[in-house]
Amino acid sequence: MVSLVESKTGDNLLDKEVSRRGFLAFLLLLILTGCGNQRTRKERKVENPPPVLDKEKILKEAKKLQEKMRRLVERYDKAEDVPQIDTFRQMVRRTPKNVSLNLPAHIGFINYLRELYEGNKREDLLALIISVLAVGDRTNPRYNAGEACNIYALDFLRLYIVSQSACQGSLTPDCIGDFYNVVPFYGSEEGVAMSLTERDVKNIGWDKIFGGKVVKILNSNNMDWWLDRYGQQLGWEKVRTLPDLAKYLADGHIGLAATSYIKIRNEREKGRSPVGHMMALFNPTRDPHFIARSQATRPVPFDLLVPPNDSLSSAVRNSLGLYRTDKRLEGDYSYWVFLGT
Repeated sequence: MVSLVESKTGDNLLDKEVSRRGFLAFLLLLILTGCGNQRTRKERKVENPPPVLDKEKILKEAKKLQEKMRRLVERYDKAEDVPQIDTFRQMVRRTPKNVSLNLPAHIGFINYLRELYEGNKREDLLALIISVLAVGDRTNPRYNAGEACNIYALDFLRLYIVSQSACQGSLTPDCIGDFYNVVPFYGSEEGVAMSLTERDVKNIGWDKIFGGKVVKILNSNNMDWWLDRYGQQLGWEKVRTLPDLAKYLADGHIGLAATSYIKIRNEREKGRSPVGHMMALFNPTRDPHFIARSQATRPVPFDLLVPPNDSLSSAVRNSLGLYRTDKRLEGDYSYWVFLGT
């Protein structure tokens, strides 16, 4: 039997142990809640904050770049020192809308484009392409006799890509063209992009091309579908966020915006006959604040946008309707960049 004294002594020891454990638990709780949060808040404060954008400065630089590109295009409009520039212009105007530009016949001009690219003269390269294609010339029958946004965008892309000696340096690169084959053809696999001259088209047969039996035209309604199915193996990558698109273009890659094939499919399911749109996207500079477009149908030789920041997204959306405020490149358009094979 335990005595009363022993019992009280045991109770006192137990009380002290409980108090000690309670104090330790309280101290631990204090560390985990109060002190821990204070350290976390301090850590958050020292994180690199997003840079504060000087919108007025960016827009001022955009206006300077817009004017600089306008002057460069005008200079190339009058240039006489570029090899084969006049014959290339004439070839563009004479080439029917349903065949590809004959690049191999103008190797002197193509080599000049490559010299500009290799010399890091991106502004000159783009200005020269804009000049010779002359989408703003209302008398240019290749782009201004009806809807021709796909023809112009593909011509623009081919000239820029071939300047990089991309696709093994081919003058008729299989990474982009004006057509794609629907069955194995000319020894190539299904889905390969093709560039066809008038002679090629006659040899294949107009009915086989326009009937879609052998070769189909790449247009704004099927471009996104074709890239989604075959593009990755040919060097194309779909871009889903605006900052990524801006970075790729600032790094010198060429881009493309085309009506989403999902939108086209949904319109057809509703019994409608959709007409898509596509345009070339690029950046004459290395500043990721800028994105430029060039398009036909509603001719825009050069239009500079300033989209990659939330504070500027509303201005971009109002001017073009191309981007969303949540930075997700979704909706009516899909966006692709060519990264090379």
